[in-house]
Amino acid sequence: MYNDKQKAIELLNEAIQITMGKRVILHQQEIEVLNSIGIIHFKTKNYEEAITIFNEALEFIENIPHVNQEGTIIVKIIHGLAQTLTELHFFRNH
Repeated sequence: MYNDKQKAIELLNEAIQITMGKRVILHQQEIEVLNSIGIIHFKTKNYEEAITIFNEALEFIENIPHVNQEGTIIVKIIHGLAQTLTELHFFRNH
């Protein structure tokens, strides 16, 4: 959002709130928005927050087994989490 990280995240959070209404569980679209927030944190080197967001998204997916039957959102989230952990050198050399 024109290089304004905070504004972009606020708008994405607002989008989640609008589409959720009074629901407690996120649907696929909201999880994809959450993934976008994680990506923004990753791109701006806020790695700890990115990890938190990606893990939160994965927890929501665990509670909704019918989300994205082909699994592409899960792959996107795990990819983002893996990239973030790699930047923090959370990997093992075998």
